[in-house]
Order: sequence, then C-alpha cells, then structure tokens
Amino acid sequence: MDDTSTVTTLLVGFDSAWTPTKRGAMVGAVRSSDGSYRELGPPQPVSFVDAREGIRRWQSEFTPVDTIILLDQPTIVRNDSGQRPVENIVGSPVNLRYGGVQPANTGRHDMFGEGAPVWSFLSAFGCGSGGLVAQGTTRVLETYPVLAMMALGWASCP
Repeated sequence: MDDTSTVTTLLVGFDSAWTPTKRGAMVGAVRSSDGSYRELGPPQPVSFVDAREGIRRWQSEFTPVDTIILLDQPTIVRNDSGQRPVENIVGSPVNLRYGGVQPANTGRHDMFGEGAPVWSFLSAFGCGSGGLVAQGTTRVLETYPVLAMMALGWASCP
C-alpha cells in the first residue's frame, strides 16, 4: 500500500460470542485503491462495546469508502422459539462434521431478546434489528464461517 492509495474497504470479522457477558474476537483488514491489502493486526478479544469502538476507530483512522462487517451471529431473528429456517438447512451438513448449529430465537433473551447486545451493535452501524438495510457505506452481514470451512475442505466429512 503506497502513500497515494486510498482505502476503499475496511473488512472486519467479528465473532461476537453472542452474549453480553462473553468476549468474542475481532480482526480487520483494509483494501486500498491499488488493490493491496493490509492486515490490522492479529485477532483481538472484544466485547460488543469493544468491537463497536474498534471499528469506529478504524473507520476514523483509515476513512474507508465502504465498511463490511462479517458478524458470526444471527442478525434477523423473528421467531419466539425453535430455529430459523436457515438453521434447519445448514444443521445437517454441519452436524456431519461434528459441529452444531445454535437455535436463534427471541426466547433466548440474553442473545436475541429485546435488550440483547447484538441489536444495539447493529443499530450503531445503521442496521435495524428487523433486517440489514444499512445506512451509508457500512454493512453488517451474518456469516456462517463453518460453511466456508466446509467449502474449502477444512472440515471434511468423516
């Protein structure tokens, strides 16, 4: 990345650990207009508040055109109990690899209830709790890293 390049994209991976009392981890990288990438250090343990502040700090420091936050936590949870349809779909292939899919529902108050930290995190970046209509140039995307690991052959079927 040379001095004449501008940062086009801030890419953040955030494994939230889902609850207000547990710490997850966050890692970031920036992409410049010349096509180069720069890592922003190793993964760091973070809470939801730490992640929000860290992302805002990176946005201030690098002034990216776009910010993409890949969140390893459900972002749309409208069901009071059970699993969402997507969890029913991915559960079987993940289970075949000795993994598990956590059911996301608003009955799990600390994770998805009205005061759960995920909703204020999404709101801080312009995304509502009912969906991901992002304002500005920041987008938060729910991710399933285990599916990428499976696609890349890193989690082979037994």
